[in-house]
Amino acid sequence: MTNQATEQCDDGNAVETDGCLATCVICGDMMTTAGREQCDDGNPDAHDACTNACTTARCGDGVVQFGVEDCDDGNAVDGDGCPADCQLPVARFVYTSAPADGTVNLYGLANGVGMDARGYQYVGAQAGPVASHPGGRFLYVYAQTGIHSFNADAPATPTHGRIVQIGTPMAVSGVVDLMMDPPGSYLFALRAAGITGYRINQVTGALTEVQTTSGAYSTFALNWSGTFAAATAADGVVTFFAVNRVTGAMTPTGVPVAAGQGPHVLQFDRYGRVLFVLSAGAATVRIYDVTANGLSFATANAVAPSSSAMAVLGDGSLVLTSNGSAGALQSWRVDGSTRALVPAVAGVTGSWRVSRLLPADDGSIVIGLSPATQQLLVFQPNMRTGAVQLTRAAALRGSTNAAAILHGRLPLAVQSGFALVADSVLHQVRAYAVSAADGTLGATAVSQVNGVDSIVLDATQGRAYGWLASTRSLRVLNVNATTGELTLVPTGVTSANALTHLSYDGSGRFIYGLDQTARTIRRYLVDQTTLVPSDAAATATSAVSPNWLKADPVGRRLLAISQESDINGSFFIPRTFDINSQTGAPSAPVAWSATATGDSCSSLDDLVVNPNGANAFAAAFECVWHLTFSTTPTPSAGTVLSEQAYRQRVGVHPQGHLLVTEWEDAQDGFHRLETHDITPEGLVTSRREFDLGGVPKCLTFDPSGRFLYVQQGTQLDGYELRGSPVRYERIWNVPWAAGAGCPMVTSSLQ
Repeated sequence: MTNQATEQCDDGNAVETDGCLATCVICGDMMTTAGREQCDDGNPDAHDACTNACTTARCGDGVVQFGVEDCDDGNAVDGDGCPADCQLPVARFVYTSAPADGTVNLYGLANGVGMDARGYQYVGAQAGPVASHPGGRFLYVYAQTGIHSFNADAPATPTHGRIVQIGTPMAVSGVVDLMMDPPGSYLFALRAAGITGYRINQVTGALTEVQTTSGAYSTFALNWSGTFAAATAADGVVTFFAVNRVTGAMTPTGVPVAAGQGPHVLQFDRYGRVLFVLSAGAATVRIYDVTANGLSFATANAVAPSSSAMAVLGDGSLVLTSNGSAGALQSWRVDGSTRALVPAVAGVTGSWRVSRLLPADDGSIVIGLSPATQQLLVFQPNMRTGAVQLTRAAALRGSTNAAAILHGRLPLAVQSGFALVADSVLHQVRAYAVSAADGTLGATAVSQVNGVDSIVLDATQGRAYGWLASTRSLRVLNVNATTGELTLVPTGVTSANALTHLSYDGSGRFIYGLDQTARTIRRYLVDQTTLVPSDAAATATSAVSPNWLKADPVGRRLLAISQESDINGSFFIPRTFDINSQTGAPSAPVAWSATATGDSCSSLDDLVVNPNGANAFAAAFECVWHLTFSTTPTPSAGTVLSEQAYRQRVGVHPQGHLLVTEWEDAQDGFHRLETHDITPEGLVTSRREFDLGGVPKCLTFDPSGRFLYVQQGTQLDGYELRGSPVRYERIWNVPWAAGAGCPMVTSSLQ
């Protein structure tokens, strides 16, 4: 019986969730009763800030608060699967759309814990294609009203994946698919009327339409550097495009090729050297070599009938396809010489039928969508054996074939990265933990190995290559991604002469070194954890040995530069060697015309090749030369930067769109850091400067490009990319050992 003077209700029990609380107060009437209720929001949602018991949500109450908590097991105990602070170290998020109810649904992939649904957000009727920005900040969803832009990195919840809409939708209709430009500069919408490109504001995520390429295309794909694209029509004809990195405009290149009856799935290998085309109607996977003049047919390979999904992993050596109505996946090896698909292992069986496969950027996981069984699946491939394991699954909200993977701010499996530092005085390499918050290094090393004088880090492969001067040997240095422990492989390769300018190609299978004594470039094959010696990769064709050597990170070429002089002054002779993608063997060198630079551009001090493989930059006293690769390589005209400024160091942002240079002003003697926008036509300089304390020894970036490290003397400075237009700003500096080089960071600190 309810006491009218003291009670709002009385249902004769002490149950807190039946509408009448144990305190005899009505929970859910949107009126908070002082002393008896902590809150009352009047809704039945148990996962918001006010629980269904009218108490303020907190960690440890046993109910997960969406967008705030990752888990809540009702206790404050660590080590039981849900940490005491209710925060799981989420590495990636997966977003799917549900056309029927107009929502975007969020799933979190936690490290070793599983995959959990984290809520949803209404975006509008007929929610369709989704695409995520490679920087992990923006998400784009097409609905009936247009393309919706979202900030997926809200400051209050940077690791929870919650999305917040940015502005109003971009009005557009008839979008079949959304494709993100891998470098993150453009978003492309595949429409019935053609392909429309949008420029992405890197600060706000806002879209600006740039151009529509007319044509009735049904599928679309871009290569890793965003310089080429391919699209298929309903009749199975594939058109190849060159993409202008400045404007986003696409120009048809070469002769279109026939790929069989659709529907189709298109995907380039990571280095843009090969295009794979799955033709479901013809039950084939066709492989095409990518050339400057378009596509060149290589092989046609039979796959299971009704195969509708494909994922190309890493350098294109492993391919996954759905095994038709059998409900399985098939793993294929790509024969290096014939380009034929060879079954790697038996298929991964299951009672589901995958309609789409989405590989993560690093190839460590592949997301599978199965609308037939309404499941979201996570597969883990073994790149060495070809085996594929189903590791996680979650129920899909609605039937969909649209999904996107978005990386959280924490790298997979670790809450911080590690940085390797080579010390030429102590002859050792040390590993330090790196904070994902500000890029700072731990006070003490977590691991070290002795006897190593210099290293080059291949962050994508999780290993470094070290030169040991005492034994004249080159060795593999493995890095444990979880602990940072360094392990020097006991065996290696020896060289009669010292090797300098160590450089690896983009596939992670070959490493090159410059033997200046013998005037040769040495090549070594990386066989899992060991090095296999090879013959001399290339011999310089000049009586003067190359001074500098760099491998193209995309894996297409080597660049060697000789600095020479005559009575007219100093000049450089660049030489390029095309790399055989299967053997790593360079072709005969292509010598560029001597580049007369005069005394003002003498003393080549630094050389860097753009990570997208499009160009290179050389610091030479008062000049920075911009060298653009083409069929007949020629340094671009008018790219000498800032006369009367002594330049000694250059670095390129990992996404390839920013150049950072150090320079000394001849007028006041100050050293400054300057940022330049990189375009195919040249450089746009905005004089975004920051004063340095002295001459830097080196410039290095973390793999995401968020942080820049500058070493000068006995000081290490940390810079973060900020502002609009963007520039690097110094956020900390620490004392640094005189013999230590710049940190080489193993994981993206996004």
